[in-house]
Amino acid sequence: MRFQKLAIVLMAVGLLAACATENSPADPKASIEARKDLMHSILADLKVVVAYIKGKNDDAGLVANAAKGISAKASKIPEVFKAKVHVGNAGALKTTAKPLIWSNWGDFTQAASNLKASADGLANGAATGDWKAIEAGFEAVEKSCGACHKSFRVKKAKK
Repeated sequence: MRFQKLAIVLMAVGLLAACATENSPADPKASIEARKDLMHSILADLKVVVAYIKGKNDDAGLVANAAKGISAKASKIPEVFKAKVHVGNAGALKTTAKPLIWSNWGDFTQAASNLKASADGLANGAATGDWKAIEAGFEAVEKSCGACHKSFRVKKAKK
């Protein structure tokens, strides 16, 4: 009987530890940095597309590569947001992630999928070299980014 009680207590402690680990990442700062690095990398790819649209480069191949990069990075978004670190629990760490990400995980991952799909469309348009297709693809990517940020990101304070 004593052994059974000890086994039950150990199982309960193990379950509590597992729950705490799921909700509290080992290194919240590293999680936030990984998110920022991924988003800044997507932004760098977007700048390549914007330069093309503004006539600052005329290489649709660069746009296609940038779009493929956005697509690949969009697939990584759910992974870098697995750790439930947001404006409500980050303490002194800076993040703009809303808690809504984790309470609406399906919608959040769908938003990442939407970005991937729009980036794939941009890549297809760039592969043809058709300026109008590239412009339309960029607008779709921009719309995907904006929809996700509007729902899942706290607005940054204006400087």
